[in-house]
Amino acid sequence: ITLPAVLKAGSETPIITGHAGQIDISNLSPGQTVTSGTSLFTIQAPELMHQITQTEAKLQQLQQEHKQQATTKTYYQFAQEKAQEIAKKQAELQALQHEKEQLHVTAPHDGVIYDVPEHLKNHSWVSEREFIALLGGHDQKIMAYLREQDVTRLKIGAQARFYFQTHH
Repeated sequence: ITLPAVLKAGSETPIITGHAGQIDISNLSPGQTVTSGTSLFTIQAPELMHQITQTEAKLQQLQQEHKQQATTKTYYQFAQEKAQEIAKKQAELQALQHEKEQLHVTAPHDGVIYDVPEHLKNHSWVSEREFIALLGGHDQKIMAYLREQDVTRLKIGAQARFYFQTHH
């Protein structure tokens, strides 16, 4: 039986942005072979960095106020309130720093980069959850298209040959 078929990567992982910002894709090129952990791209997110700076400054201010109140008689009245404010700002800062870590994207597994959109250029602005590329694993699979009337002619475990043909 002769069947039309497509040779595909056995596993494909879409690579998407986790945050909006300006992308640096100087390490990313179609056809590039990568190993797990290879740097793919980095996003510069000025708004996020501004939020981190503001939160760090507010946290520092709260901690300073807490220290200053420790020497006053009214300290015990405000200690619990300040401690809660500090804990809240620390949690906020931790969440922002976790977001910051997601600005640097690495390959989740070994494979080959492909399907990088043509409009994507180095230092262009991207939105959150924007498609950047596909990472195909080194394993391959063949998807053949069989007519329904030919199904009974195939047996599980039967051998087959795939002839690769390119179109110019």
